Parts: sequence; C-alpha cells; structure tokens
Amino acid sequence: MGNGFINFTGIVLLCVWVLSRVFEVWREWVGRQRAKDGYVRALFAEVDFNTADLDAFVAAALDLEDLRRRLEEKPFVPHVTDAKHTSIYMQNMERLSVLPDPLIRDVVEFYGTLERIREMIEGLSKESYGTISIGGRVNVIRRLYETARGCQSAGAELLLQMERDFPKLALKRKKRQG
Repeated sequence: MGNGFINFTGIVLLCVWVLSRVFEVWREWVGRQRAKDGYVRALFAEVDFNTADLDAFVAAALDLEDLRRRLEEKPFVPHVTDAKHTSIYMQNMERLSVLPDPLIRDVVEFYGTLERIREMIEGLSKESYGTISIGGRVNVIRRLYETARGCQSAGAELLLQMERDFPKLALKRKKRQG
C-alpha cells in the first residue's frame, strides 16, 4: 500500500498542479481578450464620435463663393471650432498592436488627419491668415473642408473595417441627434 499510494498521490498532485496552471493560463488569456475587446470598443466609439463631428462640420460647410464675397466686403475670419476627441487613442498607443496591421495604419492616418485639421483651424486665428490674399484665404478654407471630407470618409471606412474585423463585438455606429 505504501509505495503505490505515494505514486498515486504524486500523480494526483501533479495533475492538480498541471490543471491549476492550465486554468491560470486560460484565465490570463480571457483577461487579455476582455481588455482587447474593451479597447477596440472604446476606440470604435471615439472614431465614431469624431466621424459624426466631421459629418456635421462638412454638412455645415461655408459656400466658398459666399465666403469670397464676405472677405471682399470687410476683414472676415470664419469662426471654426475644433473639439476632436483623442484620449482613447493617445492614452493607449501601446495597445495598437492588438489590431490587425492594416487597421493600425488606418487608425494612425485617421488621427493624424484629425491633428492636421486642428492645426489648420488654429491657423485661421493667426495674424498671418489676415495678411494673405482673399483668394489665398478662400483656398485655406477650401483645403480645410477637403481635408475634413477626406477624414470623414476615412473615419466611416475605418468604422466599417472595424465592424468586419471584430464581428463578435457587434460594433455599430451610434445615431446622434443634432
């Protein structure tokens, strides 16, 4: 009884230890998956929010001929505000690697274009904006709207790509009012 019992006990203990390690590895994997899914959901929501803002911005675009007339009448600087949301992206840059490579590129390009738009809008309030020709000022606004339209389109495509790449998350754009 003694030797066989010790072998049996040793085998049982070894099995318990192996199973506990397997469970621990599985639990860590589930935790990483949940964190990844949460990050993807949050990034999707932030891109959706920014894309919806771009939708509204593009829809309210100034007519460039009207802008030219207003600039010819008097000094005029269009009032354009910018409130891009980038905290999920900026605070989680190291987590981008959980995304498929093509998606990483598109996310970085989207946020880079948002930054370019912010800089273009800041440029409208600089003294130098008022010193360029009327045609130059109209072109600045035209480029701003073209960049915003491109970013809006890229954001919409990025959201569709995320929906396709992560079907189990059931990602959907939020319908916003106003």
